[in-house]
Amino acid sequence: MTERNIPRLTEVKWSRRCSVNLYRNLKLPLWQTSFFKDWINDANGDPYPLMGSGGEASESVGEGRYTVRTGVGETVCRLLGSHFPFATYELEFSRLEGCSVGIRLSGGAPCEIEFGGDRVRVFTEEGEQSFLTERCEAGTLAVSFRTDGVSVYLNRDGFDKRVCDVDAPSLSEYRKESVLHGAKTLLTVRGEDGGVCVLRRIESFISSGISQADLRPVKYEDGEVMVESGRVLFTATARCEKLSYQIVLSLNPTLCDFRLEGAMFYSYGDGVIHGDVAPSLIYDRCAGIWRIRVWSRAHGHILAYADSFADPRYGINIIDAELMDKAQEGAERTEFLAFEGDEDPEMILADGVWHLAICRLDENRKYHYFHYTSDRPDGGFRFADMIPGLEKTGGSFVKAPEGVYFVCGSDFDKRSVYDIYPLNDFSAAPKAPQTDYPDGGFRGWGSMFLYSTGSRKRYLWVTFDRHGGSSFRWSYGNIYIFESESF
Repeated sequence: MTERNIPRLTEVKWSRRCSVNLYRNLKLPLWQTSFFKDWINDANGDPYPLMGSGGEASESVGEGRYTVRTGVGETVCRLLGSHFPFATYELEFSRLEGCSVGIRLSGGAPCEIEFGGDRVRVFTEEGEQSFLTERCEAGTLAVSFRTDGVSVYLNRDGFDKRVCDVDAPSLSEYRKESVLHGAKTLLTVRGEDGGVCVLRRIESFISSGISQADLRPVKYEDGEVMVESGRVLFTATARCEKLSYQIVLSLNPTLCDFRLEGAMFYSYGDGVIHGDVAPSLIYDRCAGIWRIRVWSRAHGHILAYADSFADPRYGINIIDAELMDKAQEGAERTEFLAFEGDEDPEMILADGVWHLAICRLDENRKYHYFHYTSDRPDGGFRFADMIPGLEKTGGSFVKAPEGVYFVCGSDFDKRSVYDIYPLNDFSAAPKAPQTDYPDGGFRGWGSMFLYSTGSRKRYLWVTFDRHGGSSFRWSYGNIYIFESESF
């Protein structure tokens, strides 16, 4: 077979294949209910124990339905399962008349979210809040928890409409490992005027968020992108209405077929689970270990690092990490220390040298990439260079047949401006990717890689924009897929 010429990365002409928004439509299941077995009248099983009731409300289960009939002021409360502090809950009801249905947390700070008639009520330690919404007697109530708050959505016609986003610092208590172990979720049904609630489904899951950012493929130490069963895995930031956490997506590069594979959370010895983001995740085949560089918003917006012998890509993983040593006042920005504002680290082993890039604020509060090198991955890094010119962001090391490049976003005042640098020559005039259509925003990433399909090869570029999925300032994400010609 004739070997086709592979173009240099700087010469690739990119064609936009598609764009997609994963608006809360991917799930990582935590648990779900079953309404087929009549567990209420079965003495041999009690999957959802009765935790309390008031009055003489009646319950029945069968044919995929859980029905509660209530009188005025009557209540039913049943245990559903464990609570995870970044979980989403969905309650699908086919009938809701004269009563309310909701989710209650136990084992930590008080919290209950209920819906009935034309309003959602949120009860937390900070107080009660009520939100008027459309009357809905058949639909889905979704409750998404974040670091210190909760968002509520109502779906009555196939589209999730946000009802409210409530700040509640008390909910941070559920991120404490001592509380998390015993935290539980309960279902509540409360009679208002006396009525009926028919539930068809209740489930708990980790969501892909309202939008995604910081997509970076999982790699080996030399920058080669991992491909398993024809799929490439990416770390990505799941953006909530506010704040975020880290997820792992997989993509068949020949299709626009994303799947949610896992979620990564971090602990720094403080007994608290954190949803830190934008890691560089590589598998070091030389040491047989996963190496992680990540930035911690919860600890002053500085970098952290971790090693893991277990594969952190699948399921829910809590990773023990350590923060970089903080810089003292007056320290030079080139020192290998943690400065407030550090983010988006990226690491690679090339020609026997470990390279680490850090997106760091300079003395003028402008973001640039600082480049460090070392002969080992766990320390000894020395300043090598700083990328000059306009502000930089979202940098990635990209391995190509002709060598390694560093690709990053540039010029915060324009859309879709990127720079491509040779690894060891940031002083060279950068090349800009040639695209037929823009990707929509300056906050994209240079997540480019080469992959095989059949007997041919092709470059793929997965990036994103900053479309404003919510009112929160750092709200991203339409995902864009660009591709080269096959060769």
